[in-house]
Amino acid sequence: MVTTKKAKGRRRCAHGNMPKALLAESQQIRKMEHMTQAGMCMLWYDMGHRLHKVFLEEAKYGSNAMEQLAEYLGYTRDEGVQILHAMRLLAESFDRDFVHRQLQEPMADGQPLRFGHFMSVREVASIARRRRWLDLARKKCLSPESLGKIVHPNS
Repeated sequence: MVTTKKAKGRRRCAHGNMPKALLAESQQIRKMEHMTQAGMCMLWYDMGHRLHKVFLEEAKYGSNAMEQLAEYLGYTRDEGVQILHAMRLLAESFDRDFVHRQLQEPMADGQPLRFGHFMSVREVASIARRRRWLDLARKKCLSPESLGKIVHPNS
């Protein structure tokens, strides 16, 4: 879900008019939504792990295995291959426990880190530096795009 300043403002206004019981329910639903976003990131990590195996065993699966998988999964060929390779890169670049731990701690605005945050720091060699960049994203509520511009200013 994309959260804009306008949407946040509407949410704040809606909260002001909401009965306390409904406000409590809406906060629980929001928590569930964040858990779902984090869960999707972990699902993409696990899919990327499987895709990495396919990528490494090209002789077994054929040179166009990613294209075939993209089509099978209902993606357009080029977009799908790009998405599948991004999932693979996530799994290649990070330890599963690291990703899971990072997703447990929300950003200052309550939003979870997203797939793009990890992709923004994946080329940073040091795990400690990756963690510091992700901590900065949490503290300043940086979008994946903003984090990427800070981590890679010359790109």
